[in-house]
Amino acid sequence: MAPESHNLPETGALRYAVAALLTAFVSIELSPGTGSVGSAGTAADMLAASSSQDGGISSSEQSGRSTDDMNGEIVVPGRTTAVAQAPDIQTATVGFEEKFQYRRPMYACLRYWYGNPLYDVQFHHLESEALVHIDDSTPPLFLQFLSLLVNDAIFLLDEAINLLIQLKRKEQEREAVGGRLASQEEESLFMHTGRLARHHIMLGIETIAALRRVVSVCPRLITHPILVDRVACMLNYFLARLVNHSTSSSDSAEAFRRAVVSDERSFHPDLLDQAVAVLTRVSTAPIEVCTKFSEAVVLIKNENVVKMEDELDVEDAPDDFVDPIMGHVMEDPVKLPASGHVVDRKTIYRHLLNDSTDPFTRQPLKMSQVVPQEELKATIRAWIAEQRARLPKS
Repeated sequence: MAPESHNLPETGALRYAVAALLTAFVSIELSPGTGSVGSAGTAADMLAASSSQDGGISSSEQSGRSTDDMNGEIVVPGRTTAVAQAPDIQTATVGFEEKFQYRRPMYACLRYWYGNPLYDVQFHHLESEALVHIDDSTPPLFLQFLSLLVNDAIFLLDEAINLLIQLKRKEQEREAVGGRLASQEEESLFMHTGRLARHHIMLGIETIAALRRVVSVCPRLITHPILVDRVACMLNYFLARLVNHSTSSSDSAEAFRRAVVSDERSFHPDLLDQAVAVLTRVSTAPIEVCTKFSEAVVLIKNENVVKMEDELDVEDAPDDFVDPIMGHVMEDPVKLPASGHVVDRKTIYRHLLNDSTDPFTRQPLKMSQVVPQEELKATIRAWIAEQRARLPKS
């Protein structure tokens, strides 16, 4: 429940609290050296200090200790956590599972803040700042935060689904031999797999819920070309896995729908019909949720028809028009200074969010070092216009 407005600190303290939480979240990451501000220890101290000023969240929620839901053990942050330096950031290197235990209290903060207009203003400010500085050499804090949320959701839910598949197989084996596996070791492993699956499902749901809360307040950044394809691919992929197949502004909604239908790996129109059928059959969600999902399916199918009409055959494109990494016709080509390769801006931006090196040479690379290819961009646009003019009129 949101705190009463007269108990809230001044705007400056609120901004400090929100920025501190995002900084701590970004700093606690497995791979060192991916931009934010401050070390993991400093960020955690900032978060604790700002939240104590806030007075709304208990000290137990801020504690560096967290309970592992799998076995009830207490996870305590190590004193020898490695910290890697980057120009404006230090990022803690912690165990992959351990980082989620650090982040769980941060999800509690997001739940506590959600829906309070005074906190929403701070997230709007961070989103606007990220959009203004999206081409800076160091990715904006809010962009890094959203990117990591998407990464974590993909890992956790994919791992959970794989574990559930393992459990199903083992359950069938147990039933075939009378309800218990042959050895104590196999039986213990079966129980452990069940605990792991539960753990990943719970963390995955918390991560998706955190992403939903932030996106509902700040939809503009998630539908920017840097992120929208990744989010659409994530949702398509999980729909495909779950049904066993091998939005606040119209501009944002249209951008998201186009990203969904552009995902060649997982998207298929039949997938949406299967998802509606599964949702109707097994969901405990309110009827209006199922109705809205069905309406969204109709809009996405319509977008797919429009996309097919507009689509150009990449095989007909000159080689220098095609992104060498993703294989699509480039929209905004840029040259990488070390390797000399020309790639689409959104492709290299997404790469640099996770790995600050040239993908072809592994030499250090910042977004500010890429060289726009304006002449090539104009040539590609002219070619696209010419190709579309040749398409038969409907």
